[in-house]
Amino acid sequence: MAITYTDSENYQNIADAIREMTGSTDSYTPAEMPAAIRSISKVSGVKGNAETEYRTGDVNLTAENLGIDKTYAKLGAVSEGDEKLTIYVG
Repeated sequence: MAITYTDSENYQNIADAIREMTGSTDSYTPAEMPAAIRSISKVSGVKGNAETEYRTGDVNLTAENLGIDKTYAKLGAVSEGDEKLTIYVG
């Protein structure tokens, strides 16, 4: 791996992003940043294709939210021998 150099502004930007995602006010050294980034495991928002706003918390995406015709929204089919499984939403 090649040795590269960066400045304090880049480290500050990374630390600010970590604080924004975690909601903390902690300070980070460059050596602490990878672990802090890996600890971020939350989703900030979810929306279906037919929605304009992101939602948080426990979200139930329906066919309508996703912009899928509820009548027969075929997601796919799996075949094995004579057995066939087709999944529908709605």
